[in-house]
Amino acid sequence: MSEHLNLDPKKIGKYIISHFPMDSCKGLYTCIIETARILAPGSDDLVIYMFADRIQKSIRTAVDSHIEEYEERKLPPRVYWSELNTDRLVGRCFVHRNDSSEVKSLKQKLLLMEQVQNAVGSLPWGDFERLCCKLIPQIDSRYTQVRRRRHNGGIDFHGVYVVSETHRIRFAGQAKKYGIGKMIGPNLIRELSGAMSNGRWAIGVIMATCKFTQGARKLAKEKNIDAIDGEQIAYRLIRSNIGIINNGQPIFSEEEFNSWLR
Repeated sequence: MSEHLNLDPKKIGKYIISHFPMDSCKGLYTCIIETARILAPGSDDLVIYMFADRIQKSIRTAVDSHIEEYEERKLPPRVYWSELNTDRLVGRCFVHRNDSSEVKSLKQKLLLMEQVQNAVGSLPWGDFERLCCKLIPQIDSRYTQVRRRRHNGGIDFHGVYVVSETHRIRFAGQAKKYGIGKMIGPNLIRELSGAMSNGRWAIGVIMATCKFTQGARKLAKEKNIDAIDGEQIAYRLIRSNIGIINNGQPIFSEEEFNSWLR
């Protein structure tokens, strides 16, 4: 009977990850059933249960891939498995009783991620380039002496990358401002790689308001380019309390953010 429920398991997995309540803990099976009811309203419960039984394994794989991707980008995943019960999904802002005060504060601020990312995405081009120059040393302290480039030739900012106390190399950076829903593919990685070779920069960095495709991230590693997306930028702003006002409950202030930027 499960074939009568015409839903793509990949769509179910994406929906669970993107719509999972940030401050909740639920069983995976429950999440699948609730999502199926939302995406296929009016479906028979027995059909939904059989469908959930059939796709549990693939949904678990999708969640595992999501966790792995976010950990690679040094971001807290949107959902992760409970330490006490690996059949339960936990939202990244879910506060545990044994969480330190610092961890609790960070989880509360993570609720502001989308708002901060939207504020970054709405910046004028010049302000976004300025943001990249100010923020990149906070994302990785090895990026130093960062400054914008007047005659860019495909390079928006550049500086020195500290490999060790005795070894320093030049880096080249690009600031890419697109809509949050856009995905940056390998072509932009190739363009920066070409510009780097023309100017003899050893490594590169692209900071973007949107996301990179898996192919772009793979190529970036091969070309020694650091790909930093809009969510990573928003996370670093939050970690650094830039634009965050905390009076019991943290809020994001665009006025404070713009004051820091200028």
